[in-house]
Amino acid sequence: MASLSSHTIPEITSHQTALAILPPAHLVDHVNTLRAAYDKAAHKWPAHINLLYPFVHPDSVQSATSLLRTALDKLNLNGATLKLDETGYFTHKHNSTIYICPKEDDDLRTLHQTLFSQFSQNSPPQYNPHLTVGQAGNDELRDSLRAKARLLPAIEWPLVELAVLVRGDDNVMRVSATIPISTAQHSTQDASPRLLAASPSQASNETTYHFDSSATSWIPCTTVEAPQMMPPSFRISSYNVLVDSIYPPAWERFGILVRTLLSESARADVLVLQEVSDDFLCHLLKDDEVRSLWPYVSHAPPDQRDVGPLLSLRNVVVLSRWSFDWEMVTFERRHKGAVVVKMKSVGKLAQSGSFQPLVIAGIHLTCGLTDGSVAAKKSQLRSLMNHLSGNYADCPWIIAGDFNVTTSTRTIEDAVKTQSVSAQTVRTLSGLEQLLSESGLLDAWAVAHSHHGHGGTDVEDEDIAEGEQGATFDPGKNPLAAEIVGHGLTHRPQRYDRILLKGEDALEIANFNMFGYPDPEEQRCGSDHWGVRATVKITKSPALANVEIESISTAVPPVGLDAASLQSFVARHSAYPTTADTLKRREVFALLETTLQQISTTGSKIPLVVVPVGSYGLGAWNVGSDIDCLCISSVSSKTFFTLAVKNLRKAATQGVRILRKVEAHSGTMLELDIQGVKLDLQYCASANIANCTITNGTRNPYKVLVVGGSYAGLSASLNLFDLCHAKPPRFLPDTPAPTQKIPVDITVVDERDGFLHLISTPLAHASTDFAPKAWAKFEDVAALRAPGVRHLHGRVVSVDCAKKSAVVAKAASGEQIEEPYDFLIVGSGLRRAWPVVPQSLDKASYLAEVGAHIQRLKDAREGIVVIGGGAVGIEMAAELKLVHPTQKVTLIHSRDKLLSSEPLPDDFKDRALAVLREAGVETILGRRVLDTVPVDGASHVKLSLSDGSTLIAGQVVNAISKSIPTSSFLPKDILDDEGYVKVQASLRFPADAPNAEYHYAAGDIVRWSGIKRCGAAMHMGQYAAQNIHAHMLRDVAGVDPAWKELSAIPPMIGLAVATKAVVYDPDEGTSDGEHLLKSYFGQDLGHQSE
Repeated sequence: MASLSSHTIPEITSHQTALAILPPAHLVDHVNTLRAAYDKAAHKWPAHINLLYPFVHPDSVQSATSLLRTALDKLNLNGATLKLDETGYFTHKHNSTIYICPKEDDDLRTLHQTLFSQFSQNSPPQYNPHLTVGQAGNDELRDSLRAKARLLPAIEWPLVELAVLVRGDDNVMRVSATIPISTAQHSTQDASPRLLAASPSQASNETTYHFDSSATSWIPCTTVEAPQMMPPSFRISSYNVLVDSIYPPAWERFGILVRTLLSESARADVLVLQEVSDDFLCHLLKDDEVRSLWPYVSHAPPDQRDVGPLLSLRNVVVLSRWSFDWEMVTFERRHKGAVVVKMKSVGKLAQSGSFQPLVIAGIHLTCGLTDGSVAAKKSQLRSLMNHLSGNYADCPWIIAGDFNVTTSTRTIEDAVKTQSVSAQTVRTLSGLEQLLSESGLLDAWAVAHSHHGHGGTDVEDEDIAEGEQGATFDPGKNPLAAEIVGHGLTHRPQRYDRILLKGEDALEIANFNMFGYPDPEEQRCGSDHWGVRATVKITKSPALANVEIESISTAVPPVGLDAASLQSFVARHSAYPTTADTLKRREVFALLETTLQQISTTGSKIPLVVVPVGSYGLGAWNVGSDIDCLCISSVSSKTFFTLAVKNLRKAATQGVRILRKVEAHSGTMLELDIQGVKLDLQYCASANIANCTITNGTRNPYKVLVVGGSYAGLSASLNLFDLCHAKPPRFLPDTPAPTQKIPVDITVVDERDGFLHLISTPLAHASTDFAPKAWAKFEDVAALRAPGVRHLHGRVVSVDCAKKSAVVAKAASGEQIEEPYDFLIVGSGLRRAWPVVPQSLDKASYLAEVGAHIQRLKDAREGIVVIGGGAVGIEMAAELKLVHPTQKVTLIHSRDKLLSSEPLPDDFKDRALAVLREAGVETILGRRVLDTVPVDGASHVKLSLSDGSTLIAGQVVNAISKSIPTSSFLPKDILDDEGYVKVQASLRFPADAPNAEYHYAAGDIVRWSGIKRCGAAMHMGQYAAQNIHAHMLRDVAGVDPAWKELSAIPPMIGLAVATKAVVYDPDEGTSDGEHLLKSYFGQDLGHQSE
């Protein structure tokens, strides 16, 4: 677009730019910390006070700045200062915005009015200068966040410049130019685009505070004590002090909590607290005895003038007798992380003489017993373990805090019975304990309980279930816990709070106790949890006096040497197999297997398997190695070798030669040469092994490669996984389960990093609240975390059906790797254009892409036009109107009836139109959009229709998209002219394709009758899984397969149109209603999100 002429006064209507005041970066550290946690726009806007927003079109910034300079010269603001020392909030429909602002704002209001008048003769809109801190969903959270904002140190600075912010392609506002306030300067300063908002890293070094008695305040700790050996023992306590009232705080419990922490049963050298609020920390750190016992703290009192508020409503805080450094290790979930403390002067001396500090991690994991919360706990623990192992592998560790892991077997069993959690979640809970154990962590309570018979509060005459011993959360005994949770699943005792130790060479658990029991007279508790305390002995390494130790010189690996570098180095040596060598041996072994399999004819049904052994079987071979093979069958050795020699000689034309027959005490062996590769063939007669050994050429699991992680691909993967684990397929739960398990490794290759619920994209592209639910990262899908199932983030480049091998390009690096398989399932679907389908390949990019789209829709002052009356267009228009009811939404379709390209009856199309209009969507039928032209600085779009009429819209959504099969990686001879995969009724590749019986396709990519739907795709995936399992079962147990064959699929469809569904079934006809929306799509368009 051409720039506006210099004499034109630009309009201030663009949301792509803003004129703002930015406080100096060093003054907004505390503000940015809160914004990162509470402000949804923190990653898109720096901390700022808007003066004009919307501002001018980006092309008009230069002409606008000259007008601004003129106005600033007239105002003469030299020496002006700003001070943000007040808080306030705006109330919206569903939430509130909390902000800080100047108590005296007359100068800013004058500045705004003057600058606005340079661009418009109209009266300026109401102006409330403010800097946003965050948003809150209800009054209690609003008051809590406002209380935090009040704790921010006042921000005061001289006003020296204004900033022009311009929105980038990533929807982030960056400084494009600055305009000096001073009349002594006459030029606008260009600024390289930058973003000043905080973006916290995964692990960040933080400030430790020390109480200075002379100043009676907490000051940053800088002195470092000389490392020394640990004292003979030390004590560490952990206590969840409970935030039960978001606002106002529970002042009445604070005194009880402080007395509890100072009691003899709780006193410790290090104290780890969870659920610490601003108000409680201020109260705690005012106590003289607390300051004396624990002069070092991770967080100073927020009401101290230079400190600022705690990050979250519920925080982990560490108090210590000794000095320490610490870092915050953030977890994926908002407001969750671990405080990792490194004791400066407490640790151990290694035999080398190096000092290894004691490392203490304070945690408070996600609460709850749901599939999502348990998965979150696992992710959080893994993140912490990875951090500790990667940075402090040789140091002694302690992990203390509220793990929030349900331990009562009765609670877990009840949750399974009520379907509150899945069986996979129960396994995950068990896996958490295994994860801690495998990391070498010892549970202080468990050790004390087993060794010394104490360490808990178990009552012998009570009905204690497994996992309830040593409970730290016990509603039956803690009146505050009972008051909070009431009765039901959550009423059972749980051992949530733990102290874990790693470093048996340095640490030994000497004692364990609990504290925080109710006052005998008042029966009042400070918290709903009992606190826990461990006494830890320091074990000293044996003295090495008078022993001379000769140091061994070690070669230090070069910096940057990793597995890939090592492999690259080895690959340059001639003995290391190349890809060609690998493929050659695979072909040779396959030829031998095929030749010997002819012994097991259909008539004789002799079970026979061939497996590689030795270096080749172990994958440790080189180019000079033979292939050692073992054949297993039910016939005698003499019979086998007679038949084998006969068949091997028949294969001479394929390069098969028998070099010699060796008779030894260990048995008979044939030395072979197949196409230049040496093989040794031995035999074992065992009917039992032959009947149960898998015949995919090895004793390893079948390798199944699934291309595409959408409806067809995941349906095939999960149903096949169930069948191979002797379970009914999950889509057919009433089917009898197989009686035999079959080992299988399933790899799902997808360009995206997660499952995109395509059915829900019309809603996801209209609602920022729903958009995150539409994309589930594969790593977060519980069913795909099962052993034997993995996701490979990348795209398939080519497939060799003859070799049963695919080449995959990894998404992160572009590196191409070979993926051999026993079975291939292609379910990669169709490629469609934006906005019908998002183009992003990872969730973060997807949310940014959709977020920018939704913002444009919200800003569309002249309404929204949806072009295209197919299924996608109808659902998009309806969802847009449902989510944005004040917007005018119009659907334009070139034909007289909706869904004109689908083989559906007219009464269904008419019903869809009627329900769409009921939803408030205006429709224009029988007119084609010929052209769309941006007008008014691209804030509006002019549409020209085929009847000569025109239409103005704020935004145009093109719901017309040609579907293109994603089949370019497949051999051309299995595709039709449009690129769809030609399949048999069994969903196998065409019969003339190489190894057709091992290759399947399912879903939209298949050439088959019917409308492309997710239901049909999942049905095909299920059939493919059943047929592959039948093939495996025939190999394993000789079971005659009953192949599933796909019948013609008649036209059928279900549309989600706002609050109703419109459905057509060839047997039932057309129907619609809200009840159908619920039965067909559930509460979330079939996603079944938590």
